[in-house]
Amino acid sequence: MNAISYVLIVFGVLFPIVSIAASIIFIWFYSSPDDYKRAWIPRIIIVISFSMSFLSVFLLPLDVANARLSGDLGYALGIIWQVFYGLVCVLVIVVIPFAIFYYEAEDPDQSSILHQFKWALLFSSIILIVSTIAIGVSYYWVAISSVPYQVQYNQVYSNSLDGAVEQNDDAMYSNRRLEIQVSFIVYALAVINVLGYFILVVNGGWGLTALPVQLFKDFLNRPKRIHHEEFSRQKEVVINKSEKLIEIGRALQDAQENGKLKRGEIKLLKDFKEASVTLEKDWDVLHTSFYQGGGSIVLPYIWLILSFVCSCISIVWIIHIILYMTVPGHPTNVTAGPINPCLNSVFLFLDKATSEFPFFGALVYLLFTFYLLVCVMVGTTYISRLIPFLAVHPMKRRDTLMNSLLFNVGTMLLGSTAVNQFSTVAFSGYARGTSVDALFVTGISSIKYLSYYFLVTPYAILLFAAIGFVMTFICWRERTKNEKDLEATLARLNLN
Repeated sequence: MNAISYVLIVFGVLFPIVSIAASIIFIWFYSSPDDYKRAWIPRIIIVISFSMSFLSVFLLPLDVANARLSGDLGYALGIIWQVFYGLVCVLVIVVIPFAIFYYEAEDPDQSSILHQFKWALLFSSIILIVSTIAIGVSYYWVAISSVPYQVQYNQVYSNSLDGAVEQNDDAMYSNRRLEIQVSFIVYALAVINVLGYFILVVNGGWGLTALPVQLFKDFLNRPKRIHHEEFSRQKEVVINKSEKLIEIGRALQDAQENGKLKRGEIKLLKDFKEASVTLEKDWDVLHTSFYQGGGSIVLPYIWLILSFVCSCISIVWIIHIILYMTVPGHPTNVTAGPINPCLNSVFLFLDKATSEFPFFGALVYLLFTFYLLVCVMVGTTYISRLIPFLAVHPMKRRDTLMNSLLFNVGTMLLGSTAVNQFSTVAFSGYARGTSVDALFVTGISSIKYLSYYFLVTPYAILLFAAIGFVMTFICWRERTKNEKDLEATLARLNLN
């Protein structure tokens, strides 16, 4: 192996360590004190899943650097990618659902964990059986990758090389397709990516515009110092709201236990939970404004700076998607190349400009890919507030239960596979010749029938980015039902 390969191996060892450390910090920062010294199985699964979602993004620039610097790890990375995504499929289909059901089946009246294990095993087995049948049955009909290529042919009649070259200018081209049966692991990943792409399109597209706007809102809505009189007045308002919400909560509980709450009225439970979360936020802001004098002075301006940086990255991402992936064609289509290489040229320029440190282009490549993954998480938070049938899983510092952590980490893991595929296709001009390029572009993106689904995603992301931009400003004040709205609804339904 050459020196470049040893450098890449060092980075390959450091990335898992950084990912595991980040996952431990993630749990410490968000986990609720109610789960202290308990729920160890969900904790371990969160560490593994969170680490793998980060590690999958970190592996991309490593693969790119190996290809561009002529490293000797191409074959090894090809195996690593397939094993890695095989584990992702197991986590998404089996392990994470089992952990969520295991946690939510906890019963204070049951001293044994067999009760939790029984229900978790039952529901996770159903998911596994259904998924295995769906993937296995469709494998024989769908798991064929149709790779486009061009054949150049011409009849040359010349006794000299110059004459042959001149006649070759009139060569004919034929567009053809090579059909290849993909492995079961690659096909299973493609099916998982169908769901992952849905998360990327909806949540990631929304997050592209919601993230910078939310950071700017955090700056504008930062706690400000208040005097004792104002604190007493607002405290009384919060107390009155909390007492009213307690009464509404008891009424909803009685209505649910007595069967008075119909299926179409279940949304009341979500509205009640949102109102409780909003009231708790109001109290935290009020407490910080009075007892801590408005809190940190520096932190809000960090949000302002990050808002500007994220705005620039989002705008560049949107421009790149438009110019490279939508007009006039798709980069995987041999008959219609992109109108402009955009960021691919930037990455190549950075590698050439920093010849002493040619990893710089790969690091910027990592920045844009990781940013898209963060947008998926931000978009997940926004979507869960607006779509009624989605469970509310807010991420709150030191106050997030394990089921919410599992839900968000599972979403992040699903989104990370789609982010990797989307970034590989979006930056195919820079990542050409890598192991992941062969996996995603030649393999998954070219699978029959599924390829059409993947081809429309750039347009769908732009659509949801526009929707997210409009909705973020429409919902600037984050209107949620308060205790008066809920009380009026309860009275209308004769539940109060």
